[in-house]
Amino acid sequence: MRLFGQLLQACLQEPKTLQKISLLSDYFNEESPENMPMALHFLMGENMGRFCSGRQLREWAAQLLGLPDWLVDESYEALGDNSETISLLFPNKPSSLAHDLKAVCERIQQLKSEPIDVKKDWIIDVWSKSSRDDIYTFNKLLGGGIRIGASKKNVLKALSRTVHLDVDILEQRLLGTWEPTKIAYDALVNPDDIAGKGTCPYPFFLASPIQDVDATLMPFSDWQIEPKWDGIRAQLVHRQEGTQLWSRGNDLISDQFPDILDSASELPYGVYDGEVLAWGADGPQPFADLQKRLNRKKVTRQLLASIPCIMMLYDCLEFEGVDVREQALHERCKKIRDLRPPFYTSNPLTLNGVSALNDYVKNARNNRVEGVIIKRLSSAYKSGRVRGDWWKLKVDPLLLDVVIMYAQKGKGIRSGLFTDYTFGVWDNNQLVPIGKAYSGLTNDEIKQVHQILNNHLTDRFGPVRGVSPCVVLEVAFDSIQESPRHKSGLALRFPRINRLRLDKPVEEANSLEDARALC
Repeated sequence: MRLFGQLLQACLQEPKTLQKISLLSDYFNEESPENMPMALHFLMGENMGRFCSGRQLREWAAQLLGLPDWLVDESYEALGDNSETISLLFPNKPSSLAHDLKAVCERIQQLKSEPIDVKKDWIIDVWSKSSRDDIYTFNKLLGGGIRIGASKKNVLKALSRTVHLDVDILEQRLLGTWEPTKIAYDALVNPDDIAGKGTCPYPFFLASPIQDVDATLMPFSDWQIEPKWDGIRAQLVHRQEGTQLWSRGNDLISDQFPDILDSASELPYGVYDGEVLAWGADGPQPFADLQKRLNRKKVTRQLLASIPCIMMLYDCLEFEGVDVREQALHERCKKIRDLRPPFYTSNPLTLNGVSALNDYVKNARNNRVEGVIIKRLSSAYKSGRVRGDWWKLKVDPLLLDVVIMYAQKGKGIRSGLFTDYTFGVWDNNQLVPIGKAYSGLTNDEIKQVHQILNNHLTDRFGPVRGVSPCVVLEVAFDSIQESPRHKSGLALRFPRINRLRLDKPVEEANSLEDARALC
């Protein structure tokens, strides 16, 4: 576990991506085969579920060390990291325990369902026999996810250096259900593994955003322009081994769309990329309708009838057992013609020049789409967000001026600063919450807003603080819909802070009536 802890500390202190990849590669070369499965599991951002709450850990540390709870809590507020806060409370003594990463993780799993007093006794025993650094690492394992400032893709790049396998192969093998066991890890890195793919999808090829069309996208004849559908990106895997529907987040969504799965037998065996959409007699329906089908163990007949769904196919990645991702796009698209509902082909748009393209994007919401996807006709199907061949041009976001109502402090480099804001609009003389955002401000702006909010704090709701009206934000969002989750009765889709409006009095922020007009 010590080697793993040293890696965590080194990665957190290293800002450069290439250097982090080198650190990870060095670690993979040095770590034992027994510890590698679990180490990789954590470094890729996975976890074992929460063992106990962070508050309980702070309370137990305070009891063990004879410190007042308020002092530990205030220290946590300042640092923003529970593991670091608790480890710094202990004297820096050498460990008297041999901490093996695999053994610690197995013990966590064994005790997970035990009474809280059993967990407490074990944790205190480990703390009492551990160094400060080992306590930090141990706490990270207890807390669930571990962040090292490196994406899953970069972790796999480091692993590929060690095991001498292409990153795309590692990504493919990790898709589906991968457990951090020795058998699963050996299969992952085995250069001679020719096991069947089962019902696993391929890594998704993601389009890169652009603000406008420039000379690099000329001539138009080299490109295919399609609507950017407002649904759920998915791969339909239809093989002899079985049929499954996977979302872009690598989640199985088959149970939510049995109407699509039941009709897959009409397609040739293959893997198809497309968009799941709620569909009516007049075409695509609002995303809010589609959401009603999500996160359900079983979709009722009534819901199937009231919200029928289709899959708009725009690519074929595997056809009759053959991986066709290296074929040109125009060749792959020939394999998804002459479809029958619930499968449709995403037909290219006929647009004569940049002006027509811009007009289509400008009116995208009227067509119930988000914009366009621009694909090079000769492009292969790649993995991840690779710039150059696939681009997305989206309609301009909707905007509202809102007032911060509640704030919460961030973590890591933003610990001690209010960074997460719940905001509202005016309903007569009262603010009603309409959304939440935490991205969009610069570090200097965050510090500026923190200072203002700190002078206008009112109530406390756990880690969240109420704020009297003092700061206006311009927020951008993709759409707005009715929602019972907020007192306003509305919810914003993908809200983000567009700019800080310290120039605007809070009384001039938008009203609930303004927001409803955008629905």
